[in-house]
Amino acid sequence: MVFDGKKNDVFGVVPQQPPHVFASNPLIAKIANDESWSVSDKNKVPVNFRLLQETGSVVGAKLDSNPFVTLQTIDKDPNFDMVNRMYRLSALENRVMMIDIEPKEKDETLLWWSRFPAQYAETSKNGGLHLLIQVPEEFINDENNYIFDTLVQIKENKEGTCEYLFNRHNITFTKQMFNKPQPDFRKGTNDGIWLEWLLNHLVEIDKDARDRRLHFEHAPEFDEANLHMDYINQQLSKPEDAPMRGYMFHDVIMNKRFIDNLLDETQKPDHSAREYSNLLKIHRQLIKTANSLIKQDQSMNSTYYESSDHSCEMTANDFIYLAYKYAKELFPYRDKHEEHRDNLPWLLYQSRQAYYYIKLKDQEKEAPEYADFYSIETH
Repeated sequence: MVFDGKKNDVFGVVPQQPPHVFASNPLIAKIANDESWSVSDKNKVPVNFRLLQETGSVVGAKLDSNPFVTLQTIDKDPNFDMVNRMYRLSALENRVMMIDIEPKEKDETLLWWSRFPAQYAETSKNGGLHLLIQVPEEFINDENNYIFDTLVQIKENKEGTCEYLFNRHNITFTKQMFNKPQPDFRKGTNDGIWLEWLLNHLVEIDKDARDRRLHFEHAPEFDEANLHMDYINQQLSKPEDAPMRGYMFHDVIMNKRFIDNLLDETQKPDHSAREYSNLLKIHRQLIKTANSLIKQDQSMNSTYYESSDHSCEMTANDFIYLAYKYAKELFPYRDKHEEHRDNLPWLLYQSRQAYYYIKLKDQEKEAPEYADFYSIETH
């Protein structure tokens, strides 16, 4: 194993190429005129290049500020000759995808992928592999078109050592290019057969995730109009001298033991994956607490809800919103939080996905853990 915990040198030293060599790659040249280019900072966060040129300020790129330019605009400035290049994928428009293999992947796997036909290939900063592929339209069919039209990414495995990227994803090029022959992506050619294998493989490994997405699509839409805001707001802050009763959710989430148990950047480096995992933790704790309250009320045959100021009319939307508010307080802010998905702020969208994922997985069990909780109406 060549990976030492930080870098992998299975490919040896691959020098960074100057801008004109990078830009001369046939696929890079095809997408060079897209206003989807910038540079990234040391954390691979895309920079607002227009602002960088105008003021010299390094500011994260917000999509509503028109931060990206063409590749030629960047290449005109010699100050950026040896700087990386960032591109925002949009496979819906141009059928361009990236295969991103992490340096911690097995050496034989990295070497195998390095031989895969691709229009552009490079080593990543720490010795992983990037393959950029444009899929000809004749290979897009009714089975796989949803991948290019809608998906952001597909993960090969839970470890995330190999990802396939498609839309709304920023990729950073190192320009540490391999000198690979251009593939012959036509039906019946050897390269075409490999490409067909890849597309069939993507459909296969995405089956379970696609079933979950279809389930989420049929889940009730988030409706902010009917939230129990008085009770939600009560759970977001607690007077110092207040007893636990009435602030149950606040006490189980906003305490040091729970917060210290949230995943950090070293445990899960990917920001979105870490936030989603921590939202799952928040939701499970809320659901577990609510389920406990319901069972206690039923066993006591009492008005426990009223005496504890717990609203027995709490809905799925209430829990989704409450978890979202806790996430906003507990998660470090980043520009991604300003983005919207399905007309919801990013973290609220993630909270909705996490809630219905837990519900789906629980209902798949022979003996659902939260049966009482899910007897509460969800809309």
